[in-house]
Amino acid sequence: MSMTIEQRYAELYAATAERIGRGFPFSVNSRRRQMLDDFLLCGVPDTREERYRYTDMRRTFGRALHVALPDEGHFGSGAPFGLRNGYCVDEDRLDVADNGVIIGSLRAASVDYEQIVLDHYNSMAANKADALTALNSAFAPDGAIVYVPDNVAAGSISVELDYDSRYPDALIFSRLLVIVGRGGSAEVSVSYRCREGYGMVVDHVTEVVAGEDSHLTISELHDFSDNCTAILNGYSRVAAAGKLDRIFVSLGGEALRADYHCDLVGGGAQGALYGLFITGKAEKVDIYTATNHLVPDGSSYQMVKGLASGSSTGVFSGRIYIAPDAGGASAEQHSRNITLTPDARIVTAPQLEIYAEDVRCSHGASVGQLDDQAIYYMRQRGIDHSTARRLQIAGFMNDIVARCSDEQFSSQLHTLIDSKIDAF
Repeated sequence: MSMTIEQRYAELYAATAERIGRGFPFSVNSRRRQMLDDFLLCGVPDTREERYRYTDMRRTFGRALHVALPDEGHFGSGAPFGLRNGYCVDEDRLDVADNGVIIGSLRAASVDYEQIVLDHYNSMAANKADALTALNSAFAPDGAIVYVPDNVAAGSISVELDYDSRYPDALIFSRLLVIVGRGGSAEVSVSYRCREGYGMVVDHVTEVVAGEDSHLTISELHDFSDNCTAILNGYSRVAAAGKLDRIFVSLGGEALRADYHCDLVGGGAQGALYGLFITGKAEKVDIYTATNHLVPDGSSYQMVKGLASGSSTGVFSGRIYIAPDAGGASAEQHSRNITLTPDARIVTAPQLEIYAEDVRCSHGASVGQLDDQAIYYMRQRGIDHSTARRLQIAGFMNDIVARCSDEQFSSQLHTLIDSKIDAF
C-alpha cells in the first residue's frame, strides 16, 4: 500500500528533525511536532479548497522532493543581512544596534532573545489552519528576524532571501519574523530571488507584528526563475493606532502563490496593501489576500494590479471580513488588470463579508487591454508604437512601484520590471 503525500512528509520529518532543529532551544523545537500534526490534520490542499481553487498544491508536493539541508546553504558573509536556502548566510549572525534594533538569524535570536521569539513566532501563522504554513513551521531550519524596540525609528532595513540549490527537485523552507514595538517605525525591503534550481519548490512564511502607534512599511520583490515554484504565506497583526503598509512586486516564476493575511486587532489600526504582478510565457501567479477587521474603527485599503502576456495566468482573490463588533470600519479593495496577448488570462475575485453596521466598504475589479486610442493619440504626436505601448504600461504600473520609499530598492524594481517587459 503506497504512502499518502502527508505520510511521506511525516517520514521526511522523522529523518531530518535532528538536523533541522540543531541550534534552536527546546522551547522552539518542542512545537515542531505539533505543527507537523496540524499539517497531517489539514492535508495538502487541492483545487477543491476555495483558497487554492486555481493552484493545485497536491500536484506540486506530490512530487519526489527532497528537503534542502545545511550543506546546501551557506555562501559567505555580506551585507545586507540575508538567507540562502533558508539558512543565515553568516552562520548565527545577529546584529544588535545601540538603539536595540536586532537583525539576524532567527535561530540565534531564539537563544539570545528567547522570550521575544517565543512571544511572536507562530503567534499568527499557527492559527490560520493552513497545511503549507504548518509544514514550514515543522521544517524551517533557520530564518531571519527584524526586531525594532518601542519608540525606536529604525529607518531602512534590507533583507535578501536567495534560493539556489545545486540539486534538482529541492524543497526549501525559509522564514521571516518582523516585529516593531509600540511607537516604533521601520522601512523593510525584502528581496526573494531564485537564481538556479531545476524543479525547486520554496515554502516561505513571513510573520509581521506592528505594535501600538507604530508605522511599518514592507516592500517585497518576488523574482523567481521559470523552473521554480514558490509558496509565500504572509501573516500580519496591527495593534491600536498602528499602521502597516505592504507593497509587493511579483515578476513571475513557473508558479508563484502568495498569501497576505492581515488582522486589525486594535482600534484605529490601519492596513494597506499595494501589489503588482507581471507574468509572461506560461508563468502563473496566484495572489490571495485576507484582511480581517476584528475591532471597531479600523481601516484597510488594497490595490492589486496585474499585467499578463504570452499564455500566462494571473489570479487575484481578495477577502475583506468585518466582524460583528467592528463597527466604524472602512475598507476598500481594487483589482485592475491588463492582458497583452489573446492567450493571457487573468482571473479576479474580490469579496466582502460584512457582519457589522456603520461601515464604509467598497470593492471593484476590471480586466482589459491597452488603450488603442491612447496609443494612436501618442503616435499622432511622433511617438513610435513600441514607445507608446511602453509609456502606457509604465503609467499603469508606476503608482504601485512609487510606493517604495527606499530609492535603491525602487531603482532595482524599475530595472527588473523593464527587463521583464522587454522580454514580452
